[in-house]
Amino acid sequence: MFYLSSLFTTFIFVLIFSFFPAQAITKIAIANYGPHASLEETIQGIQQGLASLGYRENKNIQYEILHINFDRSLLPQMLAKIKASKPDLVVSLSTPVSQAAKHYFKDIPLVFVDVTDPVSAGLINQANLTGVSEKQDIAGVVDFAKHILPSVHKIGLLYSTGDDNDKALLTLFKKVALLKNVELVALPIDQSRDIPVRMQAFKAKKIDFIYVGASGPIQPSLPAIVATANRLSVPVFNAHCDAVKHHQAFACYAVSYLALGQRAAIMIDKIIKGQSPKALAIYYPTVQDHEAYVSAKMAQKLQITLPKNGANLQIVP
Repeated sequence: MFYLSSLFTTFIFVLIFSFFPAQAITKIAIANYGPHASLEETIQGIQQGLASLGYRENKNIQYEILHINFDRSLLPQMLAKIKASKPDLVVSLSTPVSQAAKHYFKDIPLVFVDVTDPVSAGLINQANLTGVSEKQDIAGVVDFAKHILPSVHKIGLLYSTGDDNDKALLTLFKKVALLKNVELVALPIDQSRDIPVRMQAFKAKKIDFIYVGASGPIQPSLPAIVATANRLSVPVFNAHCDAVKHHQAFACYAVSYLALGQRAAIMIDKIIKGQSPKALAIYYPTVQDHEAYVSAKMAQKLQITLPKNGANLQIVP
């Protein structure tokens, strides 16, 4: 009798699981450039976005996150490791990683994020490829700066000579400078240790503010940039607002990398559900994807009088 009861119970379990099979786990590999605030915020946005869409880690989704600490020579090693792990989908962060990943992954979906100019980077016209651009609203940055600072005529920009995103940013800034009738003083940086010395050129040019882009090579040097800028009594506008929220830079009008990650999560969800990456248009940030902050402490240090808090401006006390 006990034997028959056990057989019956087993039959019931088999019947249940045949109607309700275990949910498959989707494995997502994230190929990151290095430990960087904006890149890490993008990853957080992807995970939060997928969680809001019903994905639960180790239940129906699994992440493999690797980075190369901004050392391009390690790209083949990282991408080979990811390929060997046989993920269902790969997310590539930054232009250099995405350009390399495009050649490594052609038979599984590839979603890039944090790429300034996907077209010039060659990240188009591949059936398994789509993504999210981080293209900043540079015209908005200049308008925002003019709103805070009474007279903006000269803008300082540091850019890495070896970074494709920085080259795209420089081209965009030149166009905006002509449009907004301001002078751009752009300083090329070969090595981060040269930044404090190179910045002395800003003093002679009497610039009104320095813009620091979301550059992998330059952004980690933000503390040194701000320290030098403070000695020159020049405010720093940063491409990442977290530094402003912690009073490490004066102001930001910038893309929210959390928002970009969440946009990527929507794409990933559609691909998991069977949509072709080729059918998903590359996403470019809108005004809604930007945020604006000013540090009251930095303003006081630089003796800058701030405008009243407006709808698009948040003052960090």
